[in-house]
This record gives sequence, structure tokens and C-alpha cells, in this order.
Amino acid sequence: MASSLPGCANAIEGGRLGMTRGAMAERLRLASYLAGRSLRSLLSRTPAAPLTLGNVTVPVPERLLIAPQDLRTGDPTRASEIYAGRFAFAGKIAMLEGKTPFELEPPSDEWAEVLHGFGWLRHLRAAGTTIARANARALVGDWMRDAGVARQVAASPEVTARRIISWLTQAPFVLQDADHDFYKRFMRSLARQVRSLRRAVSDAPDGYPRLLALIALMFAGLCMSDQSRLLRAAQKRLVEELDRQILPDGGPLARSPGMLIALLLDLLPLRHA
Repeated sequence: MASSLPGCANAIEGGRLGMTRGAMAERLRLASYLAGRSLRSLLSRTPAAPLTLGNVTVPVPERLLIAPQDLRTGDPTRASEIYAGRFAFAGKIAMLEGKTPFELEPPSDEWAEVLHGFGWLRHLRAAGTTIARANARALVGDWMRDAGVARQVAASPEVTARRIISWLTQAPFVLQDADHDFYKRFMRSLARQVRSLRRAVSDAPDGYPRLLALIALMFAGLCMSDQSRLLRAAQKRLVEELDRQILPDGGPLARSPGMLIALLLDLLPLRHA
């Protein structure tokens, strides 16, 4: 079942429906069933605790415990474009011309959001080459040194959440053969980003952005060592938010099929972590 979802997400992201009306109805019935019956139980394996995100500390982890699967598919041809310095996101193209992508003036806010969300790391991982891995590590290193001109976009709760999830799901690829210094900088940067998101989660726009922020904190609590308090506090908030935003029939308050599918793609890796 999970293997069929990424293709659906890609069709939506690309602006193509890509299925008959009957197939879409069937997919939505499946999504509604999963949302209504399963989403609230994804997080039931850890005990509830009287913690709030506001009083949880986030220590720098010594290591990553797990790396959840990224259910969205990568395209190795996109990796070649990125290696060549051609960054095509959200309908806009920017060429590096000797700069890092983070030093460029973004052609649009949407382009900057995709860039700083690092979801494109999945394309480099799909290529699976030594060059792609080195390129991924270099780009992550560039961001850790300087987030560049679009710092405000990079620091928004939704983009921070997407970046945390991307770094955690792609960590085995990025960190393979990394030296000790890079590994420690990666862990310190993750901890700083998680702390920032913990403080900003209440400021995230209602709807999918707030759910995504809480999901990212759940990812961090599961994947990073020494984060049991964060995990329990994020679990509590996420369950509360799911109860508020997911209607009894399994649909979201926004009644958006795209939101529901995106939510499933983000939540299902937690179930199998």
C-alpha cells in the first residue's frame, strides 16, 4: 500500500492528476480510511507523559538511532542537474555560476522554500553515486556554514520542519564516509534547528504547516539519541492536533485531498520507525 502512495504524491506535486476519476475516488477512500482509523494510533507505542514542548530541552545527540524511510520518490536525472549547478524548483531555474545555491537571490519565495527544505536530497540519493553523495554532503555543509540571503524563509516553521525531516531521512546517504568533524557539525546543526522549531511550532500556520512542524519534532525525538522527553511531548501535541484537524470521517478540516496524501506520506514512516 505504501509503495503506491509516492507516485500519487508526485502526480499532485507536478500538477497532474494522472488517474481516472474512479481511481481518485478509490485512492481518497483509502486515504480517508487510513486517516480516520490509523493516524491517531501511529504514536501509541510510547507512554503519555505530562510534558509540554515549552519545557523540553534538546541536547546535541551523540548519534542517530534510526533513519525513517522517505516515501516520496527521487529522480536521479535531477541529481545530474543539481551537480551541474542547475537548481530548478517551483517552476523557476537558477544557475550557480560559482556560488552556492544559498548565496543566490531566490527567483521566488517558493523556490527558496524548496531549496531550504532540502527535499531534493532524495534525488541525489536516488542517483546513489559517490559523486552524488559528495555533492549532497557539500551542499549540506554549505548551508551549515551560511544559510545565505533567504534566512527568513529558511527559518520559517514549515521550511525548518521539512529540512529536519529531509536531513533525518537522508542521513544514511549524507553521513556515509563523512569525517568526524562533519558528523559532529551535522548533529549540532540538527539540535539547533529542532530547538528553533520547538519554540516556533505554535507560530506555524494552522493546518498542514503546524502538523508538519509537530511531525518533524516527532522525527527528531525518534531518530536523535537522548530525546525521550522531546518524543513524549511532541507525541502529545501531535495527537491533540490530529484530533482537532482530522474529522471523524477521516478527512482534514481543510477538505484538501492533497493535504491528506501529503500527511500520510509524512506520518507513515513514523509507524514503521
